[in-house]
Amino acid sequence: MIGNANLVTAICSVILVIGCKGTQVVSFSNSNTDFSKFQTYRIVPEQEGDEQFRDTSQLNIELEEIIIEEIEARNYKYHPRADLRIHYRFIANTKTDYNVDTYSGYGQSSYYYNPYSNHYYQPYSVSKRNFYEAILLIELRDRTTGKSVWQGSLDMRYTKKVKDKKDVLPEAVREIFRSYPYVAGSNESVTPLNE
Repeated sequence: MIGNANLVTAICSVILVIGCKGTQVVSFSNSNTDFSKFQTYRIVPEQEGDEQFRDTSQLNIELEEIIIEEIEARNYKYHPRADLRIHYRFIANTKTDYNVDTYSGYGQSSYYYNPYSNHYYQPYSVSKRNFYEAILLIELRDRTTGKSVWQGSLDMRYTKKVKDKKDVLPEAVREIFRSYPYVAGSNESVTPLNE
């Protein structure tokens, strides 16, 4: 339950930070963690220990494949009783922007008189644009303590010109992992591997 509270806190923090600074990766690393003891990984469902809760949608399968590609590029190996447990959340909503344009001629009044209603009015047009807002959060937890040792998240906003969310996710995962500076069995920070 504490893990879920940490996840909610992290998501709220991401929303606040990103609302102020624009789109960027936000990451947190526990400074008291000895990263050299981690050599194996496993992706676990949100309801840890209960595989029936694992979301097997195509989107999540592809997301997990990209996460695995990134973590294995850092020499971590899969193991069912892994040192690091990887949790992730992808939250997306469709939003709509409306833009109201008023008409006015050059040198003419933009208001027109309607003699039938005895009122003045201003003609206008309304345009609408749909887009997605999403947050991707990836968290690494120590299996023995259950505590979060690293979190990375990215706020994404993209239009419907992007055919599918899965077109945006590979780069989002790579961008998040650029802020994870460790390789398996090492406590030393290294230059991001995927630049």
